[in-house]
Amino acid sequence: LLGKCKSLTTKYNEFEKSVDNKTEEIKIYFKSKWDKHEQKWTKWDVNDIICWIKYLIFKRCITLSNEMDLDKLQQEMTTQKITGKTLDQMEKTDLKLFGLTVFDDITQIYKQIRELVSKYPDIGDDVNEVAEDNIEGGVEVTRK
Repeated sequence: LLGKCKSLTTKYNEFEKSVDNKTEEIKIYFKSKWDKHEQKWTKWDVNDIICWIKYLIFKRCITLSNEMDLDKLQQEMTTQKITGKTLDQMEKTDLKLFGLTVFDDITQIYKQIRELVSKYPDIGDDVNEVAEDNIEGGVEVTRK
């Protein structure tokens, strides 16, 4: 009986280690996917921008006030025809035009926008497409 318990404990510990490894792999995979999504911020529409803000809230990168209404923000951004391309030109005062009224909300969102556009500068569609075409499986490929 003691041998069975030890065997079961060993197998359970192996299982736990396997789950931990797979969990880490999944985290890395989704972080990679999200990074690729963020790199394409210039191609985002309003829905993508709102999704990104919701992700920032979920990841606790920002904590917005109870007055923050994402539906109203989305409606106002749609009315103003905001796209990812316009994020780089956006100022804090522009966020007020979209219905943000709490200074801290404006500051947090603006800071995240600036970090995004700084982290992944807009270098033009052609360059991005060429760079993506030349990378296969994480390895740069030279085409002749």
